[in-house]
Amino acid sequence: MKGCQRVLRGARGVLLALVFVEVLLRIGVFLVTVLTRTSRSTAAGGAEGTIRIVCLGDSHTFGVGASEGSSSYPSQLEQRLARCWDKPVRVINLGVPGQNSSQVTKSVEQVMTRQRPSLLLVLVGVNNQWNFVDVNLLEPSIAQRV
Repeated sequence: MKGCQRVLRGARGVLLALVFVEVLLRIGVFLVTVLTRTSRSTAAGGAEGTIRIVCLGDSHTFGVGASEGSSSYPSQLEQRLARCWDKPVRVINLGVPGQNSSQVTKSVEQVMTRQRPSLLLVLVGVNNQWNFVDVNLLEPSIAQRV
């Protein structure tokens, strides 16, 4: 019986690791594709400038529990892209703890209009289990940060 449980735990761990790697690879391919398109469009006569990436989401995006300023995923993304990209990259963190996917969705148009990002990343969903608010009550806080 204990042997079966070990095998199941091991299989679960391998499966989770494979899913994690798959997600990272898909994000990487997506980023390379978008940044390459951005680079080509500016090289073809567009304005030179900073590549702007906006991150929307909940507390995971905001960085709750991470050390201030450098450990949220948007901060890490900016640091890593700055090392490997020949253009300036700015990653803007608009994560708000407690938001559900409906609230984030309602802010997308406003963020796209004001920020005009090259890429918009959205990480949200965990709060959907407990936050049933369908009205974007946090919109003023997002608007202030935009």
